[in-house]
Amino acid sequence: MLGEPIIALVYERGRFDGADTIATAQALACYALGLVGYSLIKILAPAFYAVDDAKTPARVSLASIAVNFGLCALFVGPFGHQGLALSTSIVATANAVLLFVLLRRLLVKRRADTLRAAPLLRTIAKVLFASAAMAAVCLFVGDLLERWLGLEHVPQRLGVVLGSIACGGAVYIGVCALLCVGELEFVRSRWLRRRRA
Repeated sequence: MLGEPIIALVYERGRFDGADTIATAQALACYALGLVGYSLIKILAPAFYAVDDAKTPARVSLASIAVNFGLCALFVGPFGHQGLALSTSIVATANAVLLFVLLRRLLVKRRADTLRAAPLLRTIAKVLFASAAMAAVCLFVGDLLERWLGLEHVPQRLGVVLGSIACGGAVYIGVCALLCVGELEFVRSRWLRRRRA
């Protein structure tokens, strides 16, 4: 949601102009779609190693490289540089889903505690709702601050970015708290423990 103002703040000077900012923000938005997939891969792949199965994540990774190559060839024509980023995000998400399904199947086969999909899907739904609220607030506040402060100079751009992030972040945390997202309580308890130490 804030790709353009952040990139403009950091890079838009010298030869890097408004068109470069828009192109970079488009690629960033496409890469951002795969963040959940990238994060899950970092958790799920080592889980296979923990149960003495290094072959499965390696095979999934090789298959992902092949699929990524095909999607890049398919997407670059109609979508340009965004197609490269989008194909990478799609493959990362598919990789994570496949690893989750295979790990769950492996744990059931070994009669170990299985991965439960229902609680994970509930948490994802709550986080998506909170993220949508945050996005709406970021857009609204960003537009409001942009009209009020302008974007001619770096301090003005910084004010727009920081104000949007602060308001969006507050709304995200508030909605997560209202929806009782368990991870928020975990972060809060860790923070309190560190302050007491």
